[in-house]
Amino acid sequence: NQFILLEVKTEILIIHQQRAHERVLFEYYQNLFENKKVESQQLAFPFNLTFSNSDYLLIIQLEEPLHNLGFSFKLKDNSIEINSIPPECTEENLKAIFEEILEQEKNDNQLVISTKVKIAKVLAKNIAIKKGKKIEQKEMKVLISNLFACDLPSISPNGKPTIINLALNDITKHF
Repeated sequence: NQFILLEVKTEILIIHQQRAHERVLFEYYQNLFENKKVESQQLAFPFNLTFSNSDYLLIIQLEEPLHNLGFSFKLKDNSIEINSIPPECTEENLKAIFEEILEQEKNDNQLVISTKVKIAKVLAKNIAIKKGKKIEQKEMKVLISNLFACDLPSISPNGKPTIINLALNDITKHF
């Protein structure tokens, strides 16, 4: 419920499912930013979030990149009324997503990372399959296929490995 094992010719690949899914989602969101192909799902009822004055000012600055990813919201007196969200998001993770986006923006000012990259990382992290979640064989195949279609399949958006290769010769030495 954390790793996917895949035998390929003379090696075994161990794929970290959460990091792999984060990589897939991260590149998906980066692609959305570049191509400006906005997808979103309408919420049945608006979702409201309230912020401090400083956080609200940051949300105003982040309004365009958030809209480019499929978030649709109205700004109102230190709060936002969210009407639609990217298809992969759920109402349950909206508060965490916005809190983490704000933290990234506050803490990473010294780094030269674009706001779009930061937001794509936060969305990928919060939406990805979590450690311990069992996924079905079909889902594994789709994840593996999507991972190997990525520009950087072996590294998560946070720089951690998504895949470890074990040569069968190395494994047989242990037996």
